[in-house]
Amino acid sequence: MKSWQVGQKRGCVVTTAMAAVVLFWATGVSAGEVAIELDISKANHVKARVLDGGGYDIETTGNNPYVICKPIVGAYDPDKQFVLSFEYFCIKGLSSIQLYYVSPIRRGQVAEGPPVLSSEGWTEYSMNIKTCQLPGSWKGGYRKFRLDLGSHAGRKIRLRNIRLRGPNEYERRQAEEAERRHKAVADFDAKMKRMVEAKYDGRIERVAAKADGILLKLNADASGGDLYLCEVPLYQTPVGRTEFVWKKQLAGKKGKQTIKLARMRGAYDRVFSSWILMRKTAGGFEPASHQRFAESIPSKWKLTRDRPISKKGTVGMHGGDKFQYDDYKALGIHNCTKNILLNHLFAANPGKDFLEHKFNGTTIYVNPGALQRYDLAMKEMDELNIVVSAIILIKRGAPLGHPDCAPAARYAMANVLEEKGWNLYAAALDFLAQRYTRGDRKYGRITHWILHNEVDSGWIWTNAGEIPMDTYLDLYYRSMRTAQAVIRRYGNAGNVLISLTHYWTDRHNERCYAPKDMIDLLAKRSVQEGNFDWGLAYHPYPQNLRDPRTWLDTKATFDFQTKQITPKNLEV
Repeated sequence: MKSWQVGQKRGCVVTTAMAAVVLFWATGVSAGEVAIELDISKANHVKARVLDGGGYDIETTGNNPYVICKPIVGAYDPDKQFVLSFEYFCIKGLSSIQLYYVSPIRRGQVAEGPPVLSSEGWTEYSMNIKTCQLPGSWKGGYRKFRLDLGSHAGRKIRLRNIRLRGPNEYERRQAEEAERRHKAVADFDAKMKRMVEAKYDGRIERVAAKADGILLKLNADASGGDLYLCEVPLYQTPVGRTEFVWKKQLAGKKGKQTIKLARMRGAYDRVFSSWILMRKTAGGFEPASHQRFAESIPSKWKLTRDRPISKKGTVGMHGGDKFQYDDYKALGIHNCTKNILLNHLFAANPGKDFLEHKFNGTTIYVNPGALQRYDLAMKEMDELNIVVSAIILIKRGAPLGHPDCAPAARYAMANVLEEKGWNLYAAALDFLAQRYTRGDRKYGRITHWILHNEVDSGWIWTNAGEIPMDTYLDLYYRSMRTAQAVIRRYGNAGNVLISLTHYWTDRHNERCYAPKDMIDLLAKRSVQEGNFDWGLAYHPYPQNLRDPRTWLDTKATFDFQTKQITPKNLEV
């Protein structure tokens, strides 16, 4: 039998084991294991039957399929038997497995594992509940469980030998490795917080991009050790960094000074870099100032920003729909959002009749069919004097999406961790800005760039794995800075907006963040690191999304510590 790791989020270990063709599986539960039986009469979006000889044949019929398990009989030790394991046969696979525990089911009592991979023979799946749980939720000897089977209809799976057991040696090693990664994430987050909160003697006072160079005004009054001016591209972070793409020693040049550098480093435009003073130490480098980005970038076109003629707004036009066009015209619609799914429009590799777009030494390929549809919609909205707010989305698994995006997510954070992924993401934005901010408005105009979706509920809508807020916000901040620099290279006709839900000091669940905390940190870093145009794209939901009677919202209060901001208390 061969085992291998099939997927991980932070601290979560899942393994499968594929049987060879001639290997016969022994069924039944071994000593020290706890059998779990499904109660197929208590299920949602599922058709199921019990197989002769044990096991279950299941077909999902909706997007929320689950089966309630029969209560466990007998004692077990949750500190010893914490691996969910079963054998399965599933040709299409499942997007994820979730195990809810305790009754009644609560959102915080869950462990979530990566996908069930496609299998044409009986295969074993195992999930370490301790490392896949919401932190601190696996506490006691739970007896009631719910097994959730992904999020798609039309999936057929056979299950048998569902059980709780102890980890094997391979799983122990994987758990130890997951714990090391978890510690590395926590260490990075702590360093990030210290860097933002620190008071430094040195200061980069301003960074301005010129047509032929980058102009930096700095104060190198920091005392002790050798000082270096260092460049940090947006796909990197200065936190814990000891290697730099470029650095210049400032020894003997204390006090205020102005330095002019070349605009380009090879094919790379340095408007996409931050600049920081670092002090060389025996162990490498440590910050001697906050980093700073370019606050002014020369534009290709002189543009004016669109202002809506009226407050009326709705979702974006499809393009080519005469009824919709006439309807929007008659209603006087002048504000629209338009979803732009980057991985539908762009590809890392060429396809039939795909267009090439070159940026920063990277070539990205444009789907002509998708582009034609966007062009038609954008031009029709422009004809109707509609101010367009583009919502930039990335599906999980795309090379320009974050590599740690969890399977349960709808969309991914931009890949600002890897040079190749960042270049693809920035190239996609560059193509859009070049096309939809033209002075002649040939293809229409994007005014607002809403980056991703509901980032305070990022676990669902803009996923980058399970990480602390400061680390998550740093990724999103770099995505915003990337978009801002891209847009400003063409004109001053648009700005970037942070997408948030109706929460404020509260959060949706344990894997989400409080919007007020995110905005406070974003504002602080913007001041420290060079102000740029950004704003809010808030979702004015009622407290209960299924009840529009917003005057009943108890969590919407008239103070800055309100848990939510809904139409009831918009003045906050």
